[in-house]
Amino acid sequence: MSRRSVNLLRTLAGAFNIASASVILQKVLRLNAGIKNNGDGSVLQQAPTLDTYGRYEVAYEVDFGGSTPTATDDGLLKTIATLPANCRITRCELICSEVFSNNETRSVDVVATAAAAAVNDVITPTLSVAVGANLASSGAGALGARHSAVFSGTTATSIGDSGAGTILCFINQGTSNGTTALTSGKVVVYLEYVGPSAPSVNDSI
Repeated sequence: MSRRSVNLLRTLAGAFNIASASVILQKVLRLNAGIKNNGDGSVLQQAPTLDTYGRYEVAYEVDFGGSTPTATDDGLLKTIATLPANCRITRCELICSEVFSNNETRSVDVVATAAAAAVNDVITPTLSVAVGANLASSGAGALGARHSAVFSGTTATSIGDSGAGTILCFINQGTSNGTTALTSGKVVVYLEYVGPSAPSVNDSI
């Protein structure tokens, strides 16, 4: 599974007009000396000291090419990252960086969960982060298409708290998704959260 640093967003900005994401990241780079490149896909860190409490911004590119989707409700499709427990997720954006190879309905959620062992395992989310993205080639799976998370109605300032869920992943939403094998399709997952430590890439699935 491909993972590239958030610098990819700067490259995408010129091609797909996502300047707003690029500006946010460049502003953080200019203003915060505590930022480092972790070398594993987790790039931006705004915290009092490295690997401690603070606000983190990260981006990962998830490659669906070569995979065969399933139609199991809440079935695991791809893992994205490992997060610290009990973090507050404040933003999530999905940006398609490579068009999906077919136009079948493929409605997916990005969630946090405590366990994700194998493809098609039924996942129990501790937090639904971004829901209802249709990764069809004419939908959120079109080149440059975006899908944004929605703030929680109870906080109005964040998506929610991850609780014990430390695995960020893609799962099916419903049982009507197409199951034709994919030859292409990549999604950049951009995430902001407040928590006790930095994330790490999770490409186990």
